[in-house]
Amino acid sequence: MNRLKNLKIRLHAIEMLTLMKQKYSYRELSKMLGLPISVISRYVAGRVLPNYKRSLEIINLVKEKELMNLIKEYVSMEEGILIHHKLLSNVSLLSKIAAFLVSELELRKIDKVLTAEVDGIGIAILIALELNSSLIVAKTKKEMGIKEFLEVRRIYPSGAYSYLYIPKGSIRKDEEVLIVDDVIRSGSTVEGLYKICLESNAKPKYIFSILGIKDKVEEMERKLKIPFKVLITF
Repeated sequence: MNRLKNLKIRLHAIEMLTLMKQKYSYRELSKMLGLPISVISRYVAGRVLPNYKRSLEIINLVKEKELMNLIKEYVSMEEGILIHHKLLSNVSLLSKIAAFLVSELELRKIDKVLTAEVDGIGIAILIALELNSSLIVAKTKKEMGIKEFLEVRRIYPSGAYSYLYIPKGSIRKDEEVLIVDDVIRSGSTVEGLYKICLESNAKPKYIFSILGIKDKVEEMERKLKIPFKVLITF
């Protein structure tokens, strides 16, 4: 493993541990991690970095005990409608989600991160930064100044449809693509993004969403037959 990746994992662990400290005492963290309070204190203060193995343990602990709970604090269901604007405005938490995703999936070669305007753009930018990949945003209208577009039809459960557009050639043949959205409700957006990959002769590797409606996520998994990663389903 190269030194830069090793260092990034260790720094992510410190960030996540600091996030946990906002909710738990040093004594509680000591019980969770099986580490002396003095060691945890030095990590949180930034005086010492955990080694790579311990960093992965901390990251996994955040996955199991904290990250999902933190996300839920910023999300609610009201009359069957998923409300998550507070989550989308919390850049610090979104950055932790991006770091967790890259670590959890052990993503390596991703050429393009593909999302659709508007709400998925924030998390997609942060993931693209983590991966050092290019970001492509599919838009609902043709952008002025661009002569050629690739367009696909996005079909809604009602039978209504709209179009998604990207500049032609912005995704190339055989490029590996991570599809990102903030929430999967009907599945029409991620399916449209998947079609963009196929029309570009690219390789969609994963579909990631922070949130999703469980039955729609399962339906899309069966239909598209590529790996999905959705952190919380309702």
